[in-house]
Amino acid sequence: MELNEIISKNLIELRKKNKLTQLELAEKLNFSNKSISKWESGEAIPSVEVLHKIANLFNVKLDYFVNLTHEDDEKPATEKEKPKHTTRYIYNRITISLLCISVVWIVATYMFVFSPKLFTPTFLPFIWALPISFLMAIVFNSIWGRPKDTFWYLTFLTWTLLLAFFLTIPGYFWQTFILGVPIQVVIILCANLFLKTRKNDPATIHEKRKFILFKKLKKREKKEKKEKVKKNKKEISQTENKKEENNP
Repeated sequence: MELNEIISKNLIELRKKNKLTQLELAEKLNFSNKSISKWESGEAIPSVEVLHKIANLFNVKLDYFVNLTHEDDEKPATEKEKPKHTTRYIYNRITISLLCISVVWIVATYMFVFSPKLFTPTFLPFIWALPISFLMAIVFNSIWGRPKDTFWYLTFLTWTLLLAFFLTIPGYFWQTFILGVPIQVVIILCANLFLKTRKNDPATIHEKRKFILFKKLKKREKKEKKEKVKKNKKEISQTENKKEENNP
């Protein structure tokens, strides 16, 4: 759904909820009836100032107009609430991922300390721990992370895996690293294709528009709060000055 359609839908719902006609709303906002009609049909989008005025009129937050669902909406019984991606939630996911990856390094350390004769060179367990770690990172990223980060992990996995083979297999020539070049090209092309497809996706475009409008609304709110604080300080200062004049 486009941004103008979302604003239109929310505006109609608010007007009807407050039992106002288009003409009555137009009079309260000092606009023509045609302007309200255009906003509600999605032909035009009201400015941030007008949205702020409507928000004050109906006693709602500014971001109400850019959201499809609202806190007071009834949720279906079958709908499961998704966990909020709070800082604590993200921290827990990163911690779990790092704990699992650390197991690989614990095993590598154990092999390095207690079985050094099995490997030549002796630090080989740590070399193999690198591609295994990036492989696990890809798995966890596919579950919890951002899809675009997977391409970075694939790059690191490719080159660390080639390094591990180079140091493990006797007679493994350095020229084999050239194999990493076409693999890297494929990864870059796939990443480029994915990012372009995502960029042109209607849902992504809508999210960007929504974010820009939300940012403008928040900026407007912040500005008004500052003006209120300044006004209150000025009034307090004037009151104190009057008191001093009356009580020399």
